[in-house]
Amino acid sequence: MFASLLLRTLLGLGLAGPGPTPTTILAQPVGGDVVSEYEQLEGFVGVVVKQINAIFGTERLPAAPGFPVEPGVYVTLAPNQMLIFDKVGTTLSGGMPADQAAAAECKSGCSRAFFDAFRVAWLDMQNEAQAVEAEVPIRVLFGAEAGLPARALVDAAYAASEARPGVVPNLYILLNGGPAGLRARNFFLVPPGGLAVSPARNPLGLTVDVMGGGRFEVKAADSRLLAPTTANGSEAFDKLLVGLDRRFPSKDVLILRPGPNALVADLVQVMTIASDRFPIIVFDMNQGVRVGG
Repeated sequence: MFASLLLRTLLGLGLAGPGPTPTTILAQPVGGDVVSEYEQLEGFVGVVVKQINAIFGTERLPAAPGFPVEPGVYVTLAPNQMLIFDKVGTTLSGGMPADQAAAAECKSGCSRAFFDAFRVAWLDMQNEAQAVEAEVPIRVLFGAEAGLPARALVDAAYAASEARPGVVPNLYILLNGGPAGLRARNFFLVPPGGLAVSPARNPLGLTVDVMGGGRFEVKAADSRLLAPTTANGSEAFDKLLVGLDRRFPSKDVLILRPGPNALVADLVQVMTIASDRFPIIVFDMNQGVRVGG
């Protein structure tokens, strides 16, 4: 009931304008955070904070600076369940769906449990929107416990994107901003099936395999531009990014691919370290970037 009432309020504010999609981010990058011109929903942040505190506590969100939280569909990822608004979408074990089967409709190979939950939620929102002659919200906010497997967050993001009819949503991760309170950072996705980029665009396709435990493996889409390199520890990784920024000053996109031992906190750590030099963060779930065909 509460989710339905909140959704009607969101729809009434018109939170569904067009925005950049994950399928265009490498071809048409934009700088910084995607800032919406939409009206701020009074009390929205308080509602989200209350739910996260009831599930696992905002102190267990990844700690990092971010931007003000704009209203949208909010998702809570906990070790034992995923909620969309205040409704349980699916149960989890250690942050991952117990059913590891992929959804047949999900081109990225995302989890059937995540995809089905989002498909039901989007259809409900679509019906609500038609009832009040509004549009379906375009923004999805993920509140994920920092210690969860990073693959769970990326998997859920692909599911949310591919299950939504029509325009791909804008994606955000919620952060514990310390004294600043609840904050958010936007991210994008490598499109399902991967992305082929023409050599004429001089693509870098800088990708970081986040392995967990402070280990990072960095490579480019074209190995002639950058030989695969490993950095151990945040200081070594930061130093590596400084060098890459100097070497490729016109590039501002960084693709993050979580390894099996990476946590949500590890992804956010990379986002924080890279923010000044590579502000556009793109998550990947084994889709990849190819130079040429």
